[in-house]
Amino acid sequence: MHQRMLSSAWMVSELSHLCLSTSRPVFLPPEAEDYLKGLDALDNFSGAPPNILEDVWVAVVHSRRLKIESELKVICDIL
Repeated sequence: MHQRMLSSAWMVSELSHLCLSTSRPVFLPPEAEDYLKGLDALDNFSGAPPNILEDVWVAVVHSRRLKIESELKVICDIL
């Protein structure tokens, strides 16, 4: 059980670092890869509200990614 908790903590820590990165290592488990693909899909400007400017959308996406990164770090500290 202890090994599983360590690997979970590592995965959450790795996800927190990758939230703001555009690189994707090849060693990620499928669940982590799916999570990051979902974030990327949400970030597409095509999904933005129709009346928002693209530079504002980029700022919103960046702020959301920072929030996700900090939440994942808190979870990692708990694990």
